[in-house]
Amino acid sequence: MVQVLEKSKFKELIVQETTNFQEIKDALDEMIYIPFRQLKPNIIHQILKYLEAKLNDNALKIKNFVSYINRKITGVVSVQVNPNYTSYGRNCGTFSWLYAKDYISCKELMERVELFVKEQGLKKIRGPINFPKHLGGIGLQIEGFDKFPMYGVALSDSSLKIIDFLEKLGYLKESYYSCLHIYQEFWENAKKLDKSVRLGYLSKEEFLKDRKEELLQIGKDAFGGILPDTSGCEDNLREFADIYSKVPNSFYTVRKEINTSFYDKVPQISEALESFDPKKQLLWVGVAFDKTTDEILGAAYALPNLYQLWNGDPITQVNADTMMVKTGQSGK
Repeated sequence: MVQVLEKSKFKELIVQETTNFQEIKDALDEMIYIPFRQLKPNIIHQILKYLEAKLNDNALKIKNFVSYINRKITGVVSVQVNPNYTSYGRNCGTFSWLYAKDYISCKELMERVELFVKEQGLKKIRGPINFPKHLGGIGLQIEGFDKFPMYGVALSDSSLKIIDFLEKLGYLKESYYSCLHIYQEFWENAKKLDKSVRLGYLSKEEFLKDRKEELLQIGKDAFGGILPDTSGCEDNLREFADIYSKVPNSFYTVRKEINTSFYDKVPQISEALESFDPKKQLLWVGVAFDKTTDEILGAAYALPNLYQLWNGDPITQVNADTMMVKTGQSGK
């Protein structure tokens, strides 16, 4: 579908809805900002892989638009209505991977986005929510452009004026997210865990099957109605598992001797480290169990920085993505 929106002696602006993956790839190649060029092919490949899967998902409504001026790519955006995505407990549309070289391109792209969301009966839209969320992150980066990128954190181009364009269109800056560098190995003022709590890990089978319902319920109770961005469904767990599967076994090198005495103030940490089996358990998912009942009281999901992996470096960074505690257990 092609719509000619503006014609003049010098300029022709066209916004095109497309399902052609080569066209989407060309647009991303032209527009997307990746601070380290060697990461760009893999990131674009992952975006296209995601879009291909979602375009074949009948439960998900999704469209992609590309803008051109004089046949040159000037912008790209994706919009979707995902039944599992909510904002403050309510369904809403999302737009992602928005890049535009000029205001008029951004304006016409976002008009198509808004029309599509309205056609689905929704009154609210948020973005950029760059699906897959763990690849593209939420929002627009406003500082830290000199740092090596972190998987799960938004990638933005400091030279593009997307924030200015969106504000001019009437969009509001609502939520601010911070990515903090934690450099202390152990917090001296950390509270001791309740003696009834055991720390440990889950196997992939437990994460995706045996303990899945427990994890989903804790997430639903903890986040469902209060956060601006929530995708607390089984697909979210599978996305985590898919990310973990991308790390080759050769990257899991465990010290022969771990000095657990460093954690003597919280013996549960020492016990968890001593019992951890990298061949059977997920390193990236830490869990708090009730010692008596073995029920899950809380969990923390970390994302390995796959950008380090794709850059040919050892993985030395993780993104503490999700931390949740079962209702009534926060004091333990």
